[in-house]
Amino acid sequence: MWRAWGLILVGGLVYAASLSTPFVFDDLKWIRHDKIGTLWPISSAFGASSRPILNFSLALNYAVGRLDPFGYHLFNVFVHICASLALYGVARRTFRTHVLSDRYARRADDLAFSAALIWLVHPLATQAVTYVIQRGESMASLFYLLVLYCVIRCAQSERRALWTITAISCCAFGMGTKEMMVSAPLVAKKLARLVVIVVLPTPPLAFMTTVVCITKSPDRYVTNTQPASVRFYMTHVTRRQF
Repeated sequence: MWRAWGLILVGGLVYAASLSTPFVFDDLKWIRHDKIGTLWPISSAFGASSRPILNFSLALNYAVGRLDPFGYHLFNVFVHICASLALYGVARRTFRTHVLSDRYARRADDLAFSAALIWLVHPLATQAVTYVIQRGESMASLFYLLVLYCVIRCAQSERRALWTITAISCCAFGMGTKEMMVSAPLVAKKLARLVVIVVLPTPPLAFMTTVVCITKSPDRYVTNTQPASVRFYMTHVTRRQF
């Protein structure tokens, strides 16, 4: 628990100075009275574009604080911190899966915290956090990581239907935020195949994941749904590593 609070504290301290900065560059073009929709009717909030969730977030900020930059920057920092927490959850549970647990289970929390902390404070993420209109990058990253987290939880939890619905919902929200999200179903499918070595029978997984059937081979890491090249790698390479 202290690691999660640590990420929240560090994220707040690192980006505290950005809360008082004004709008810059394209912020001045898009964050205007005549550009941002209202929360009602709902069609106005989503706007007529390929990024309705991004537009809705701007409309929400506008409804709360009009054109005060503080609220917009606060939302950006909040999303980035949430993304770091999601990454922590994904990494922590990945290190504890069947494939990696023998090597990393004891250090899973520390490794996941280190990865999330680097993500949180890395300079490459600065623009997506401090540049208001670029929040689409952070929001899409958050939804992307939530999809992966839900896929892992779906495989490890008895409430698979709930996690499946949540994963598909996050994927849809992400696609309504930025086009980069289109790769999420493919990555989630690979994650379900190569990391989460369990059977995922829930039908609604559809494009989000795949049903993984474990062979009766002594090598527990190989599934009969994988391409031949992947099966060869998992059999002849990872067997020596794990």
